[in-house]
Amino acid sequence: MSIKLSKDNADLFLKEFAKELRKVNKNVHMDIIIVGGGSVLLNYNFRTMTEDFDIIKPHKLLDIKEPARKIQEKYSLSSDWINDNFLKTESYTPKLRYYCKFYKTYSNYIHYYTISDEYLIAMKLKSFRDYKNDISDILGILYENKDINYDKVKTAYINLYDDLEIEKKEILSDIMNIPRNQLLQSYNKMKKFKAYNRTKFIHDNLNELDEKNDFSNESEDEAENDFWYASNSDVVLIP
Repeated sequence: MSIKLSKDNADLFLKEFAKELRKVNKNVHMDIIIVGGGSVLLNYNFRTMTEDFDIIKPHKLLDIKEPARKIQEKYSLSSDWINDNFLKTESYTPKLRYYCKFYKTYSNYIHYYTISDEYLIAMKLKSFRDYKNDISDILGILYENKDINYDKVKTAYINLYDDLEIEKKEILSDIMNIPRNQLLQSYNKMKKFKAYNRTKFIHDNLNELDEKNDFSNESEDEAENDFWYASNSDVVLIP
């Protein structure tokens, strides 16, 4: 059974990967951008695990497979624990390089960057998958950064994709209309209904709940306790 990437081990694996990259490429500075669930994991508290690190390489010819394989075998990770498959997805754009933020440097030459806040939300909307973590990630990001608003997300979307029409803008509007003191409750409801149609869940204003899972009377403190439970439980995490 492969080890999952978590807050506890993420930096170790990135550091080890950097060492292997430097062995192959000697004293060459490299900027690597981490996106997706990996970026959520590194920037926020509500996610404690991710399936893999999706990255943008500094150039197409850089071979990451052999360095990645060595770390995989050393620590019993999944075969694609770090990969560049993201480059083939809808949410990829070369403009991400202009909106990433520095994370850490390892081995003096390998510099990691991440995407966060409204730019990460914009990417989630572009690649929107109803069955994955996209909606719950947006709820978590909004809870941890109260300064994000609809206009900031729209500007980020335009900057990244040169498109005035936001993908899934109705869903974004519904999410942005959730009062801040209900974001934690919304996150928990989303995570606990693992097989639920999440788009409908948001459109129905979070009202279609099983009685035993109704959190409508929870205080924000109680919701926060549930929030951390949902974030840290293997049972409710969805790849």
